[in-house]
Amino acid sequence: MNVALSLSSGGARGMAHIGAIEAILDSGHTITSIAGTSMGSVIGGIYASGHLKEYKEWMIKLDKRKVFGLMDFTLSRDGFLKGKRIINELKSFIPDEKIEDLPIPFVAIATEISRGKEVIFDRGSLYTAIRSSISIPSLLIPIKSNGKILVDGGVLNPLPLNRTQRTPNDVLIGIDVAASSKLEDYSPDKKHILNPSINGEELVEKSEKKLNLNDSNNEIDFSMATKFIQRIFPYFSISEKDPDSYSFYSLALKSNSLMIQKITDLSIELYKPDLVVRIPNNICHVMEFYRAKEMIELGYNYTKKALEEYSTLH
Repeated sequence: MNVALSLSSGGARGMAHIGAIEAILDSGHTITSIAGTSMGSVIGGIYASGHLKEYKEWMIKLDKRKVFGLMDFTLSRDGFLKGKRIINELKSFIPDEKIEDLPIPFVAIATEISRGKEVIFDRGSLYTAIRSSISIPSLLIPIKSNGKILVDGGVLNPLPLNRTQRTPNDVLIGIDVAASSKLEDYSPDKKHILNPSINGEELVEKSEKKLNLNDSNNEIDFSMATKFIQRIFPYFSISEKDPDSYSFYSLALKSNSLMIQKITDLSIELYKPDLVVRIPNNICHVMEFYRAKEMIELGYNYTKKALEEYSTLH
């Protein structure tokens, strides 16, 4: 089966895309094209370039200390992370290439914020496309190019089903890693949308037990990053006294999550992919990149199960 693959935005949850790709390949299918937004553009672009194995090995080795070390903080009014350090690190072991020269057709999605339009990267520098696509507003500094200000593609198209190049008789599969934490919300009587029979709450509980924030192998607790940000931006703080209240940061994060879910729902309804694998957004925080191994396994299991269920219906 030939697969046209669409990979969603979702921050660190996007590492599940690695497992999803592996599950598709292990099931005997061929990926003929990829479209990705934000973290989906990172994984999709690196796979299309033929370097997913190296990237996966690097990601698994990241612990809290290393993740924190990749954060190049800045006091810019455009965002508080430059994003140069992570791109330079990737370039040290994965060379930049022209998108049009990649062995697999690939497209990355960004947003031109001033005009409210999608920007489709289907040629030019792979890293320029990736860096533009991951520019989460207020987090990473936007990319300025030819008078355009480019931010995260998830603002307009978090699951770019309509930008995935199709071939005759292929199957369009979408991997959504930013779905509602309430899996029951995604049980429509539509055969093209499948939810693997996996208990989301149980997975979250297991994830929390696995994650030891005081791990002796990681002298720098990842919460240091949060504390640092909160010192610079007090309005990011979350009130421990009133858990029902929202800080500036948590309110923005929650609002953004709800908008992304709604846009994704509409995209699925409009473009009707053959299969959508939906992974709940409470599995992992958007910045917990040190949980790569766990997220990769999760993406593999969800996708493998969904493919099995899909095959029984076709």
